[in-house]
Amino acid sequence: GVSLDRGAAVCCASVEDFVRDRRQSVHRSNLARARPTLDNTWSSRQELRLATSRRNVKREQVHEDKAADVDRENLRLLVRMGEIHRRPMGTVAEAGPVRSSSVP
Repeated sequence: GVSLDRGAAVCCASVEDFVRDRRQSVHRSNLARARPTLDNTWSSRQELRLATSRRNVKREQVHEDKAADVDRENLRLLVRMGEIHRRPMGTVAEAGPVRSSSVP
């Protein structure tokens, strides 16, 4: 047979298997107990310094613009619904100017 250690005498296969399994077990336990030696977490000072670069200002602005457009359109529709509700039954409203939905 072949020994695990170079130059060591070879015993029987069952002893070699036992020694190999024991070394493997020690190796697995060493891996399980291993802990990183580096601390790669952000300090609070570093987080504060980098907070501005984490924000996507353009995306926030686009989102705010869309929200303002939605609010403006909702208000316009609400006013229009109020006008329709206050109108006496049976009257026909005169046709107002045609508005594009893209123009506020």
